[in-house]
Amino acid sequence: MEKPDCFVVGIKDKTGKIVGTGFVIDDNRVVTCAHVLYFGVFDEREPARGEQVTIMFSRLEPDYIASVENFQFNNDIAILITNLPLPPEVTPAILCSYDDLEKKDRTYFSTKGYRPFGEQYQAPPADGHVIGPIDTIKKNPPTHPPLVLETKRIEGGMSGAPVYIPAVDRVIGFVSDKWETEPDTALAMSAEVIPTACPEIQLYPPYADSGRTSDFVDRREEVKLFDQFLVRQRIEQILAFLVESGQGKTRLMDHLYQRCQAKETLSALVQFKYADNISGPSDFLFELCDHLDWGQFPQTERLLQQFQNTAPYHAPQESYHQTSYPNQPQPMPTASPQNPHHHWMRQLGQTFQRELRQLCQQQQVVLFFDTYEQSTKETRLWVDNWLFNRLRDLPKLLIVVAGRQTLLSYFQDSHWQHKVCLRKQFNPLERADIVQYIRAWRLPVKAMVFVWAISHSCMLTRVVKRVRIHHLKI
Repeated sequence: MEKPDCFVVGIKDKTGKIVGTGFVIDDNRVVTCAHVLYFGVFDEREPARGEQVTIMFSRLEPDYIASVENFQFNNDIAILITNLPLPPEVTPAILCSYDDLEKKDRTYFSTKGYRPFGEQYQAPPADGHVIGPIDTIKKNPPTHPPLVLETKRIEGGMSGAPVYIPAVDRVIGFVSDKWETEPDTALAMSAEVIPTACPEIQLYPPYADSGRTSDFVDRREEVKLFDQFLVRQRIEQILAFLVESGQGKTRLMDHLYQRCQAKETLSALVQFKYADNISGPSDFLFELCDHLDWGQFPQTERLLQQFQNTAPYHAPQESYHQTSYPNQPQPMPTASPQNPHHHWMRQLGQTFQRELRQLCQQQQVVLFFDTYEQSTKETRLWVDNWLFNRLRDLPKLLIVVAGRQTLLSYFQDSHWQHKVCLRKQFNPLERADIVQYIRAWRLPVKAMVFVWAISHSCMLTRVVKRVRIHHLKI
């Protein structure tokens, strides 16, 4: 599980429906919004200490029962505690004050949460920029000013979701509410209110010793190759990582995306593993434009809005489970008045490609497509036609693709010979990388001997999960 997924939980009501989000702050505590419990779980009453709440780490794990430890309405915070051990893939968030961040680290944040009331599925990853604290609440104010977030992607079920700063691996607060009078704006309670409700919890400034270091290790060659792409030392415009599952492709893509954010390079990360959210080209375009800034794609936005109003033309969605690729890129179906869906798709492609070309004339743009083998056939055909086959018209566009080796027959075709730089395997991890990762997971260094023996063909997250599951005596 990647951050912030590895510490996010869902909060359920008494019927088993998701009503909000929370996240893990130590080995047995979860923080969420007070209003999630008040309105969503306890029917508009303040819960007493010890009352039970059901939480969910993932659909693959059984539900956990937690008890209310503290509840503060003015800080919109509730602390839940459970006596059960955390699932092996879950690690607590590291908290930090917004005031302790350096100026360069204060802007970009990401988060994960759940869809509006009742749905079991997580919403797409949300991100945006932290504007800063605001001190305008007069009646029953919180102990610390809330933070203002600039974002278009906060949904109703995401109250309690962590505000994660990837640049420093810290959580600086949790989503509290959308700001109804200001569009594309949300409020977050500061992480500084958490110790007021749970004194055992500490905040750690960036780069301070929090008991964990970064859990991204190795992949130096891949990062170096990507940096060469950024400074245009390569003639190719597509960088493809096609290796088997469990090798850390998604973590690598997230790391490279964060490097772009740190360099202020315009970029977008689309993760096709959330296939229920990207079921066709229109969903794919929505994800891209949402990351790149809708203001750069006004005509594309207009066409997408028209598409929502003409839903009967939407083609049936196909299963995303694809086992192989054709050897040759396939042409888009012929557009005609008798085929209004494909006529609209062609118009959408032409409009998006024109606006993207204008954007690329101004600056470099990097697109990341993760778990690309899980995209629908219609989406792949659209991407082939309007992105991959138009790179000559988009010289400042770079595309990074990650997927399984079922994509090899596709990208090894001669059609892509001068467009794609292909990597089909990652190098084994070195001793120093394993030591760093073990320390990040708070395991004894003696565990390195066991991990070293089985880590050459397996992602470290899975190795550590095996260590924790079997409670090895080392």
